[in-house]
Amino acid sequence: MARENRGRTLQPIHDWIFEHISDAVLFINKEGRIVASNNPAHSLLNITTSKSLITEYLNLESIVPNNGKEIMVRTKVKPEKLILLRSMQIGDHVCMILKEGGLQANKEAIFYSLNNILNGPYEGVVMHDGAQIIDCDQAFASLSGYNREELLGTNILDLIASQDHEKMIRSIESTANKPYSVKGVKKTEV
Repeated sequence: MARENRGRTLQPIHDWIFEHISDAVLFINKEGRIVASNNPAHSLLNITTSKSLITEYLNLESIVPNNGKEIMVRTKVKPEKLILLRSMQIGDHVCMILKEGGLQANKEAIFYSLNNILNGPYEGVVMHDGAQIIDCDQAFASLSGYNREELLGTNILDLIASQDHEKMIRSIESTANKPYSVKGVKKTEV
């Protein structure tokens, strides 16, 4: 499974993929034997050296590649997991890209969404040029008590607690372009 470039043999394609893709990746031969896999695949599927067939790990109807279309399959190894699987033919092998699916994998996003619905947003994002607000997300607008249109063009210092003005000014004047947090003031407190 080596790549060729003008007659020269380069590193095997699976090595190149493992170096450039951080997802769980497996290469399977036509018999379903795992011929190469990376560490994320080992962790996700609890791969051991005693088992070498993909069907020992995943409930698959077939190992025919699905041309990159994502399907959901279950693991055979306990604890059972739902896995999102994309596969494609690469030479004589099937390349499988796996990631955990289902509620367990999405629990942080679900928790954040539910918390936001129940308690309102607790963080927002605003972009500013100097002290002038040029854009913000709906969470920031909700937190501030203004609607988004009211905020565009506003001086950011009008929305920052006075004890954080100096921190805000240092951040504005800094050439470092990184996030920071300050205490805001709601519309009702102005």
